[in-house]
Amino acid sequence: MPIATKKLVIDDKVYKIKQHPATEGCKLIEDYVTAIRAFITIQQEGTYVFGNSEIIPFIARLDCRFLAVLMFLDRLANPGAGYEAYERAEVQRSKYLTIAEIKAGTTIADRTEVVEQAVQSPLSYSVDYKATSQQESSVNIEAILSEFFKYITLDDEPVDLDSLTMSELTQMVYAFIEHNVLHLWTKNRWSLPDNYNSGGIAPPPSLARSAAGSSHAAIIYSILNSDLDLATYAELSTCLSVEDAYNMNELAVRQYFESCEMRKEAERQARNNQ
Repeated sequence: MPIATKKLVIDDKVYKIKQHPATEGCKLIEDYVTAIRAFITIQQEGTYVFGNSEIIPFIARLDCRFLAVLMFLDRLANPGAGYEAYERAEVQRSKYLTIAEIKAGTTIADRTEVVEQAVQSPLSYSVDYKATSQQESSVNIEAILSEFFKYITLDDEPVDLDSLTMSELTQMVYAFIEHNVLHLWTKNRWSLPDNYNSGGIAPPPSLARSAAGSSHAAIIYSILNSDLDLATYAELSTCLSVEDAYNMNELAVRQYFESCEMRKEAERQARNNQ
């Protein structure tokens, strides 16, 4: 499907946001996936309310959208740092009646379905800085943000980063993610089994070093290197979106898996016929 453009309203300003071409968007996701995941996870928490105790004798509110963008910027400076998401315990209801239910005359059949309430993660999971002062000073955050906001315009002009408020910056990060990324991770795609053995010769370490030094995302190379005629580099860098690339990569990976399995089956049959 072609690259889409839509209207984006931030604080009464009407912007346009265009999807990144596949080559550029996939590289941003590959390089800064932890920053993106941290932003998505933290901003969903809402607002933390704490205080009104002997230690903190007042009530404070902390908007997780601002925490999300702070952790996003932090991991732009240190993209190799992980983000540990809070694992909520599953709510399990006892198969036995409670005392309150017995007193109320409730039976197992009378029970209504339990609606699981969202449990907010501890604040320590959101406030989790990883970048050092040296990393922050050595990385050009403005240049990186310019890549994220490259296709957001106001009156057909590029975004002026210096003029953005913290609120506008937060909303633009979310706009990039919503327009280019969120739908990728909500769709189930076929992938190789864990620790898949292709049955071929193990690649030399030099290939891994070559991939690590590439200026192109691995998913783009996978598409272009596939035996299937999926897309040209020109198409991936001009008119195809990140979602197009992920859909094509699913086909490429499945084709690779099937070719490996067919080769392994042919080798098994050849050994049995000897």
